[in-house]
Amino acid sequence: MKNNVQSDDMIGSARTTDFFHGSISHPLQTEHLSCVVRDFSQDTALVELPSAGDLPMNFWLRLEGEDTLRLCTVMARSKSSLMVSFGRQITERRGALRLALA
Repeated sequence: MKNNVQSDDMIGSARTTDFFHGSISHPLQTEHLSCVVRDFSQDTALVELPSAGDLPMNFWLRLEGEDTLRLCTVMARSKSSLMVSFGRQITERRGALRLALA
């Protein structure tokens, strides 16, 4: 196993200790919010941004360099970070807009 990946027995999927740049979007905002994603696994991640308290319980996350949008649900929150779980994933922006407006 690589040094940057560790096993997570509670969740059951490999986690990476690397960090990724990402952007957050949700229907109530006009601009994407930049963030840093840490402790990333297939099911969860820690999302860091300057003001996490204003985000809704569900939002879309896109990691830099990927086309996939991940639907995130907030599990825990502090002033500058969110622990999120991933739900549905889509790969086209039009699909995300349809889901957000439904």
